[in-house]
Amino acid sequence: MNDAHEMDSVADRRKFIGFVILLLMCAGVVRFLLAEEYTGFISDQGLFVQWMESVREYGLGGAFAANGNINYPPLFLWVMGLYGDLLHALGISTYAGAISFKFLLILIDLAAVVLAVWLTAGISNYNWRSFILVLFALNPALMTDSAVWGQVDMLHSMLMLLAMMWLSNRPFMSGVIFALALLTKFQAITVLPVIGIWLLIVLVKERNFRPLLMWTIGFITPWMAALSYFGAAGSLGIMISQAYTDAVGFYISVTMNAMNIWFYIIGIAPGTNDTEILAAGVTMRNFGFGLLFISVIGICLYVYRSREESTAVLLKASAALCLAFFMLPTEIHERYSIPALVFTVFVLLKDKRWVLPAGLLTLTVMMNLIIVLDNNVTAGTGVWIAIVNVFVLIWMHRLLWMGAGSGIAESLPSLPALTNEAGEL
Repeated sequence: MNDAHEMDSVADRRKFIGFVILLLMCAGVVRFLLAEEYTGFISDQGLFVQWMESVREYGLGGAFAANGNINYPPLFLWVMGLYGDLLHALGISTYAGAISFKFLLILIDLAAVVLAVWLTAGISNYNWRSFILVLFALNPALMTDSAVWGQVDMLHSMLMLLAMMWLSNRPFMSGVIFALALLTKFQAITVLPVIGIWLLIVLVKERNFRPLLMWTIGFITPWMAALSYFGAAGSLGIMISQAYTDAVGFYISVTMNAMNIWFYIIGIAPGTNDTEILAAGVTMRNFGFGLLFISVIGICLYVYRSREESTAVLLKASAALCLAFFMLPTEIHERYSIPALVFTVFVLLKDKRWVLPAGLLTLTVMMNLIIVLDNNVTAGTGVWIAIVNVFVLIWMHRLLWMGAGSGIAESLPSLPALTNEAGEL
C-alpha cells in the first residue's frame, strides 16, 4: 500500500515538473510575442536605454553625475549595465521598443516565475499550486507591464514579496532583501510599517530581540556596501538626491493616470493640482496622506490582533497596504499597482478567499495599463476601473478583519464562502 502511494507521489512530482517546464516555455513565448508585436511605452524604455549607456560609459558610480535624468536607485541600473556589457560584447545594439531591450525584462519575469515555483513548494495540492503559478506566470497585467509597456516593476515587487515571506523565519535575509528592494525602487518602502509592527510585536509580546537585531543587521549590510561604493566614487549625494529625495513630489497632479479615488471618484479631475485646498484648509495631498495613514493604522492593528500564522498575516497585510498606497494618496502612477497584485496572488498560498481580489486586480491593473498605453485616459474609459478598485480595497480590509479575531470582524456582514470557514488550504 505504501509502495503504491509512493509510486503515485513520484508520478505526480514528475507530472508537475513537466508542467513547470511547459509553463516556463509558454510564459517566455507569450512574452516574446507580445514584446515583438507592441513597442510599448517608448519614453520609459528610451530613458532606460540612455541610462544603460551611461552606466557602460561612466560606470555605475559615475552614471548619476553624468546623467541628470536618472531617477531610479542603483540596483536596476547595475543589472542594466551588466546586460549592456553583454550585448556590446555580442555586437548587438539596444533600442527602445525592441526585443534587444525587452529581453532583459523577459528574463527578469522568467526568473520571478522560477522563484514562484520555489515559494509555492509548501503546497501539497498540485492542482491549487498549478493554478497559482499559472495566474502568476501568465498574468495578463504583469505581462502588459513588462513585455508590452517595457517596465521593470516585477523586480522590486518580487524582492518585497521575498522580504515579507522570510521575515518570520529568516529575519537576516529578509533585511538584506528588503534593502535590495529599496535599492531597486523607493516604492518598496510601502511595506515598512508591516515589517516594523511585526518586529515590534515579537519584541514586546515574546521578549525576543533577536529577529529585530538580525533584520536590522541584514538591512544595513547592502546599504553600507552601496553607500561606501558611491562615497568612494564621489557621487553619493547625487545618487541619493536623484534616486530618492528629488523623485518624491515631482508630479503635482492628484493622479498620474492611476485609476484610484482621485480619478473622478470624489468629483475631482485627474489633472488637478494636489496642493489645492480640498476643505478646511487641508490640501488634497495632505488629505490623501491622511487617508493612507488611517489605512496603515488599521492594517497594523490587524497584524497585532490576528490569530493567523505569521506568513499569512504578513502577505495579507502587505497586499492591502500596497493597494492602499495605490488607491489613497495623490501623485500615484498607474504602475504602482503591480506590487499589490503580486502580493495578492501569493496570498492564495494561504487563503483561497483572496481569489476574487486577485482576479479583479488582474483585470483592473491590465486595463489601466492598456488605457494609458493607448493614450485614451478619460472618465468614460477609466472610472469603472477606479470603482472596482475601491471595491477591492474594501473587500481586502474586510478579509483582514475576518482573520483578526476581533469583535469588529464578527459585526461585519458575511461574504460568500469560497473555502472552509478558516479559508485555509
